[in-house]
Amino acid sequence: MAISRRWRKYLDEAYRFEANELVILSAVPEDDMQAARWLREDVADLRNAGVAALVCTYHAGLTGQAFMDQLGALAERAQAGVIPMLHFDGHGLQDRMQFSDGSEVPWRDITQQLRAINVATRNHLVVSSGSCFGAWLYDKTDLDAPAPVFGLVATMRTVPAGDVDRGFRIFYRELFRTFEFARAYNQMMEGVENKVFGHVFAPDFLETVVRGYIVDFCMGEGRRFRAEALVTKAVERGMPLAQARKMVREGLRKPQAPALERMGKHFLMIDRYPENQERFPVNYVWLEQAIRAEALERRGL
Repeated sequence: MAISRRWRKYLDEAYRFEANELVILSAVPEDDMQAARWLREDVADLRNAGVAALVCTYHAGLTGQAFMDQLGALAERAQAGVIPMLHFDGHGLQDRMQFSDGSEVPWRDITQQLRAINVATRNHLVVSSGSCFGAWLYDKTDLDAPAPVFGLVATMRTVPAGDVDRGFRIFYRELFRTFEFARAYNQMMEGVENKVFGHVFAPDFLETVVRGYIVDFCMGEGRRFRAEALVTKAVERGMPLAQARKMVREGLRKPQAPALERMGKHFLMIDRYPENQERFPVNYVWLEQAIRAEALERRGL
């Protein structure tokens, strides 16, 4: 079980998302299955039945430029108070998304636009994608910038169009009926044949990066290689070798929790929005110690 489950209340059955609009962007060519269109009609049925109160906006046949323009406009609307949930469809590859006119946009560029929306929503943006490889949005993200999304439902692989259609219709029906993410996601996974969709939240990603940093650079051989690299950089900047070695040795011996907390607060936007501390009550001292202990146990120490 992930260590962070001790403080991840956002996957609790009782957690409810903050959103007041569903935005659907489709870049699928007209002659392909229009899963996003069926999703829009489902949402309209829910609204007409009094089940869902969210506004739904839908844009189809988008070119790469039109898609990016829509994200830019959504960032401006988010600054004015809209809290969107975003769903997009289109053909995807591991490093880019393809559009109805044959144009392509790298995932990293889409991630940058999503980050602007998420900052404006105070880290509340939830994104779902029916695109193959849509989860690669998070692949190159680090902790040096605010999280590009709060939550993402997507896949790292190819996915049959039928599972996109069926899966997300189930997901949004249940989500808009109850606003309980865990229940909606579980029902979605039960309703599709290929279990390729996953979910990641900003604190999940934070834990993954922190674990990799501690295990790969602050323990064992990784710590020694990192020390050599840091000493080399210090000497190149003019510091005497003996002084550089002492500084690096003392620095690596110290707990990393203070530095991790600074990065975490920036990534989760607690430094921008102090009220997010209540949403993400991370104890970085405990997290570092738990990761180190887990790593030592795996090594048989």
